[in-house]
Amino acid sequence: MKPDARLRYKRKAYNRYHVCRCQEFAENILDWLDGTDEAGWERQIELGEECGSEMERLARPIYSGARKRSYTFGPERNPDAGHLNRAIPHVRAMLTAMRNRNRCGGFGTW
Repeated sequence: MKPDARLRYKRKAYNRYHVCRCQEFAENILDWLDGTDEAGWERQIELGEECGSEMERLARPIYSGARKRSYTFGPERNPDAGHLNRAIPHVRAMLTAMRNRNRCGGFGTW
């Protein structure tokens, strides 16, 4: 396997891991919002903010520059970027509702 191909494979595996991690965070927050526990608002908001910032980071193209003997010039795009771009507004709306301590509003954005 060529070094460039190996780097792309590692980057895709790394991005896939973080996308799955963000999805788990979002599912945990939604499960918490579906419950009745009033403790832990701050922790759930922190998890949501971390999830949102990670999603925004993963949705951006990766600029690796032109390397010697590289077949890819220009930015590499995460294959999950379309899904992430559609989910980011929902995460932002959920966080806004959570900051106002609105369970229904946070849960209803999904």
